[in-house]
Amino acid sequence: MTARIDRETESFQNILQEELVNITNQYFDNERKAVLDERKQVEEAYNQKIAEYKRAINTLKENNAVEQFSALEKDLEMTVKEYEQSLKVFDDKLTEIAMLQTQVLAYMKISPAA
Repeated sequence: MTARIDRETESFQNILQEELVNITNQYFDNERKAVLDERKQVEEAYNQKIAEYKRAINTLKENNAVEQFSALEKDLEMTVKEYEQSLKVFDDKLTEIAMLQTQVLAYMKISPAA
């Protein structure tokens, strides 16, 4: 009887462990997806803004508007820097999510069964 209870307990613990791992992975997948979706929106917005700057710069070049062209080129440079910084923030978030997921899963594997 005790052996059967031990087997059933071990089986239940294994099923519970597997389910916890699946839920944890799903949670981190959802977090990653949310960050990637937000990153994509930021990318699209910046790409649109950069394209508008480039069109305006080309128009100013064609019209020999040197002062306005130079000012707009500096604005474009700042926008590109902001864009790169924004992407780095998202990439750092993704790295953090991966590290946390690894830590949580490692903790779950070494935790003693209750």
